[in-house]
Amino acid sequence: MIALMRLPLVALACGGLLLSGCRSTMPAPDQDILGSFRLPTSDGDTLSRLHWTGQDVVFLFVDPTCGLVQDASQPGGLLRELEKALRDDRKAAMVMIASSPKGQALRAGDINSWLKETRLANQVLLDSVGELARRAKVIRIPWALVVGADGKWRYDGPAEAMDESGQFVVEAALRRAAKGESTPRAQEEGEGCPLVLDKP
Repeated sequence: MIALMRLPLVALACGGLLLSGCRSTMPAPDQDILGSFRLPTSDGDTLSRLHWTGQDVVFLFVDPTCGLVQDASQPGGLLRELEKALRDDRKAAMVMIASSPKGQALRAGDINSWLKETRLANQVLLDSVGELARRAKVIRIPWALVVGADGKWRYDGPAEAMDESGQFVVEAALRRAAKGESTPRAQEEGEGCPLVLDKP
């Protein structure tokens, strides 16, 4: 996998990760906490969890109105670089998920306009009622979740977090997931955009 360009952020060392406002680190859960699901996509398709069976998967919770997501979708940003790196990789996949914040409607047209503007080729799953975000305990955007081909959870945390070498933690988590290893997750505050969901 190619080295990804860095997003600018003020970083603090925390448990082997460089994370802005980092509070704590902990092992990733052993099981796939998303479980089974079947959701519509922004382009009118419908995909289930089974679509990525046997692949290492990066699930990225996004919101095109969030500043960090806008940065990540620009040339050299995390989303663009991950998409490029995984384009011809049949063993790993990148999946973007848009969850509806409290009081806001999730419009496929807005998502598609963002994809067209940024030239991102990936489909976006529409988590309209925030069910996947709740299962994954997503509290801010952008948020990354890595699940290994074995179905085990390998990382969850801020998508733009960096390790001590200056590489995106998501990139390292993918490499480790391919070896059946987990990457410590981290909870961060102060950066990103909060995701406030209605109670189920």
